[in-house]
Amino acid sequence: MGFARRNSGYIFMFCVLFVFMQVGFHTRRRNQPKLEHALVVQNPDDNWISNPSNILPFADEKSVIDEHPIPRLMEDAEEKYRKKLGGQSKSLKAAVAEYRRRYRRAPPKGFDAWWAFAQKYDVKMTDEYDTLMEDLAPFMELSGEEFRRRAAQVGELPSVDLVRIRGGIPTVINVKTDFKDTEVSARARGFSSMIGKFVKTVSLITQLVCS
Repeated sequence: MGFARRNSGYIFMFCVLFVFMQVGFHTRRRNQPKLEHALVVQNPDDNWISNPSNILPFADEKSVIDEHPIPRLMEDAEEKYRKKLGGQSKSLKAAVAEYRRRYRRAPPKGFDAWWAFAQKYDVKMTDEYDTLMEDLAPFMELSGEEFRRRAAQVGELPSVDLVRIRGGIPTVINVKTDFKDTEVSARARGFSSMIGKFVKTVSLITQLVCS
């Protein structure tokens, strides 16, 4: 009893400290589930350490590739190509009908020879002439006489020579009298030599444009 009286102050402080520690432990155990729940449901944007994809958009490479628009665009383009390729004419008769439908005119002279060439060399797009028709459209508005007149007029300009095809034979014409340019003439002769192998086909085209 004497010891208790002499150390009563320390004993009292120890009891108070012990009670507070027990109350604190109890309070922590009671609130622990709520804290864990709060960590689970918190805003993912605030937890960038556990979810690095919030600051690194390419962290999940597979998901990025699956959602990227380029593969889908490539698939769509491939599908359009296969559809266009599958719709090409399979015979000369079908090709003529398709040409008439698209361009509201009969095919040009020699179209049958072109079809034979396309079949021989396995040409894939046998009905696609949109770009060619756009390029020829301005010349189609001119008469044959006007076309020849303008060609001759252009031939009078410096550094311009003409290649004329008559009777299946290409010839270089220099209509300028006061200007000589051997380099341009060399290019014209080279062009004349180049078309010599298919000059008959070129003749058909010039007849179509100038007729």
